[in-house]
Amino acid sequence: LTRNVAFLSALLESRAKFIAVDIADFGNPSQNRSMLKMMNSLATHEANILSEKTKEGLRLAKKRGVKLGTPNPKAGSRKGSDKSRKQANDYAAEVIKIIRELEEFGCDTLQKVANGLEARGIKTARGGAHWYPSSVKNIKNRMGKN
Repeated sequence: LTRNVAFLSALLESRAKFIAVDIADFGNPSQNRSMLKMMNSLATHEANILSEKTKEGLRLAKKRGVKLGTPNPKAGSRKGSDKSRKQANDYAAEVIKIIRELEEFGCDTLQKVANGLEARGIKTARGGAHWYPSSVKNIKNRMGKN
């Protein structure tokens, strides 16, 4: 349910009715609450152990001379931005062809173009199925074709 003891305590104190599918129902609300508290305590303990092991592993890696992180975060960020921009431009270059086709067939508003893209089963850049007029406008702006 959660590893956050404060959240679980607040949930239990609120007396909200809920079903935790990851624990057995003992048929007794008091027993169910006790079991939840114990499981939460164990999960918190487990998370703390994992955190300690991770910190120890990082400490030992540093001691061995392993360089952690990137030596130049700005360059890494710029490289990631460049890649994202290229992917967006490549995607827009393909979709703009379909947009132009739809416009040739009479889709004279952004909404009609969006509907046309959906009707053709064209996925958005993030894989969604629903197109908005603003999404069409963004593609057109990206390609400099308003």
